[in-house]
Amino acid sequence: MKVVLIVVAVMFGGAILAVMKESRDGGGYGPLGVVIALALVAGIKAIWNYDSKRTEENNATDIDKLDKN
Repeated sequence: MKVVLIVVAVMFGGAILAVMKESRDGGGYGPLGVVIALALVAGIKAIWNYDSKRTEENNATDIDKLDKN
């Protein structure tokens, strides 16, 4: 499932960058293109690191483990 989401993200990000490049008459992507490319990389990293099978025990807050004495 992760691979499918990454492929969709790359296609979406690539489409946005292609539209930006065409709107600048084939020039570069500009600063906004760099920001979008970095956001795409961050999104891919977040998708890859997401663990849908994580249990609620791992999400316990530190408050549950405080010493009450």
